[in-house]
Amino acid sequence: MKIRTKLFLTMSVMIVLLLLFLLVVTHAQFYISRDFAYLEDKAAFESLKKEFEQFYRDHGNSWEHVGDARFEYSAPFAGIVLSADGNFLYQQGKLSADELRNDGYKLVLASGDKRIGRLYVMNDSQFKTYEFKKMWYGILPNIGIASLLFTFVAALLTIFLLSWRLTSPIRKIIAGIEAIKKGDAAAIFPEQRKDEFGAIAKALREMNDSLAAAERTRKQLMSDVAHELKTPLMIIQGELELAHETGPPFLRPSKLPFSMKYCGCRVWSMMYWICPGLRPA
Repeated sequence: MKIRTKLFLTMSVMIVLLLLFLLVVTHAQFYISRDFAYLEDKAAFESLKKEFEQFYRDHGNSWEHVGDARFEYSAPFAGIVLSADGNFLYQQGKLSADELRNDGYKLVLASGDKRIGRLYVMNDSQFKTYEFKKMWYGILPNIGIASLLFTFVAALLTIFLLSWRLTSPIRKIIAGIEAIKKGDAAAIFPEQRKDEFGAIAKALREMNDSLAAAERTRKQLMSDVAHELKTPLMIIQGELELAHETGPPFLRPSKLPFSMKYCGCRVWSMMYWICPGLRPA
């Protein structure tokens, strides 16, 4: 997978995670604000709770006619719902029963040790936070689409710049390696960088210098060997040729299976194979 593709996928995942984080934070902020509003006005909540519990006791431990009742401490609340035995028995305010059950503050009603119902309530402060939450959830899809479009363009530009910045030294390093393969001792690497690419380039340059030094040593050794062996071999060849021309009869070609001159040529051929530097220019 190319670096550009990896960067694009990374940016996309980051954008999605950021939007999800924003959604979670907004949702959590609503419930935190709702609970803080309860603590700030706890007396009003407790008074409303006691009033409903008193109504239950005054009507013979029953919620009969609670839907027609009026409660003194209900004025500060934007919404109130009474739920008992899975049914909504009382509702007041601007919000539906389902909205209050899902987002309202829950108060458990009890008579002695018996649980007699639940109140889902929301005061004016909580209602304002709830309205902001609804508005935010309403515009969030549009904001999300606009943000995705904007971040998509920004991500493409960022990815292009980052990929160019990241792949530029890699391309230079690859070019230097190709030069080494062709035997170029003057291969150039981006050593001026202060990051990992610079460290790799420096290591490759040192390796190239070591290879070039080894090659110079090898050539110098071959030259020295050629110089040391050339004179003795020429003397041996001359002596062989002289023996071939002026030697006693038993050294003549007719007396031997091979001529001495041919033997001298074979000696030189062998030396040329061992030390190519001995071969005449």
